[in-house]
Amino acid sequence: RAYTQSYETRVVAEHYIGTLVQIEEGLDTVTVVTEPEARPVTVDLRVDYTLKVPEGTNIRIVGTNGNVWIAAGCGEISVLGNNTDIDIKGCEGSLEARSTNGRIRVADVKGPATLDTVNGNIYADILGGRLKANTTNGHVYATWLNPKIESCDLTVTNGGITIIMPEESSVQVDATTGRGTVRCDPLPGQDTAQAPWLGEWHGVLGDGRGQLSLSTLNGDISITRSSS
Repeated sequence: RAYTQSYETRVVAEHYIGTLVQIEEGLDTVTVVTEPEARPVTVDLRVDYTLKVPEGTNIRIVGTNGNVWIAAGCGEISVLGNNTDIDIKGCEGSLEARSTNGRIRVADVKGPATLDTVNGNIYADILGGRLKANTTNGHVYATWLNPKIESCDLTVTNGGITIIMPEESSVQVDATTGRGTVRCDPLPGQDTAQAPWLGEWHGVLGDGRGQLSLSTLNGDISITRSSS
């Protein structure tokens, strides 16, 4: 959709729309570019894409303004956005999602995942692999759907961290907060409940096969087990 400042500039807008989308096809790649040419100052735009791809297709999206939703079935995924809420489900390969202003939500991720935003919360449901998530102003909520997670590295500047793990999880824990408390619920095999600790808590849950690193400057950290 194109918007113009006056009726006289409508012709300029109609011509520009004709050049709006550029598609290049390679041997194993299709590239879709919006606005390959400079936009006229008299024209404003809104462009929405709905793309259907074969199962297992690798996806890379680079955007300035606009939200991104990716359904289950894709292979490797990379989303780099500016003012972007990102919602991804069922990534089969590695995952990278970064935004400057926006929330990031991922679910049923099987491969290694890197999530990064400046202003926004991060929600991650992880099936396996490694998770690295960082937000400056926001909260990180992570749920392990499989106890065999290799590593989980969560960092926040202004906000808290909440992580939920299956009862049979096995990790080494390093949790630190500058201004807040750390709470760790006991897992099976733990003799005593862990009361809130000021500043930091280091310990082992199970036999410590995985690595759990949690760090925030201003906020609380909560490590708990799932009820199912």
